[in-house]
Amino acid sequence: MICKKCGSQNIQAIANTHGKIKKRGCLMTLVHIFLTIMTLGLWIIVPLIRGGSKGKITTTTDFICMNCGTKQ
Repeated sequence: MICKKCGSQNIQAIANTHGKIKKRGCLMTLVHIFLTIMTLGLWIIVPLIRGGSKGKITTTTDFICMNCGTKQ
């Protein structure tokens, strides 16, 4: 790969990760605590079965010229 600005071939690929994980709201926390108490703690395993946190995280690859610093 060649830099568009300076013509150098000294380019490095860098992975950028960004996103947001959704958190549980106040009402859902209260419902979760209530169900945990009512079922003597068995409700705690439900989030483990459902698959953990929800959200969207994406990873993009950027190429950066090591000579002039241009992002491609």
